[in-house]
Amino acid sequence: MKSKKVVLAISILIVLVLGLACAGTRPFKVSEDEFYQKVHKLAFTPVEFNVKVSTAIQKEKQELAQQLITEYLNKLSRFELIDPATCERVRIETMKELGIEGFFDPTTGEVDEEKFASFCKYYLQKVGADAWLYVSFVKGKTVLAYTDADAYNIYHVTEEVPAVDLYANIADQNNNTLWEAQTLVGSMVERRYCIDIPVVGCLLSLGQKRNKSFPPEHALKDSNVKVAVKKTFKSLK
Repeated sequence: MKSKKVVLAISILIVLVLGLACAGTRPFKVSEDEFYQKVHKLAFTPVEFNVKVSTAIQKEKQELAQQLITEYLNKLSRFELIDPATCERVRIETMKELGIEGFFDPTTGEVDEEKFASFCKYYLQKVGADAWLYVSFVKGKTVLAYTDADAYNIYHVTEEVPAVDLYANIADQNNNTLWEAQTLVGSMVERRYCIDIPVVGCLLSLGQKRNKSFPPEHALKDSNVKVAVKKTFKSLK
């Protein structure tokens, strides 16, 4: 069982590296020039958690994600960042002023796009931002491959296991997506989610040199990934 856990840790690293490479190739939904011309002030809304874990773990990971993302984006010096606490306060004020209690149409169960678009425009004007950054931990899947054996045969086993992804989206006042990325940040070990891989992985494309593709080898050089691998192995002992 322990050997399988080690393989799982290696698999997490491999999928992370591939995920960073893939997520970094086409994250911009408009040209980079247009993106950086549009986005100067960025409203960073509170990180959401759409994966079933304990309240304590959820709170810990949300706070850690907000801290790491804030530090990373401030280090880039490409945006003036409006913090999550301010964004949440303004969101509540905006919904009260517009008389909005929710965005779902009770008759259809779908999001009322017109109502949400009106909210986004007014919200960004009120908070004083050009765009808003939405980040959420979401359910994902990853493939675990390992070799097993008995007295007679060697088996090459491939199975799909639950995982945790971090999804990030930057949208303008018309709720048009300008940039988005999604990266593996954890997997399930012994029926418990292990979320130890740095959450800033899916944001790396915002820090790359302009007009150059995101190189896969960059992920291997990232010191945070090396630290994460050590943490992952320790958590599996």
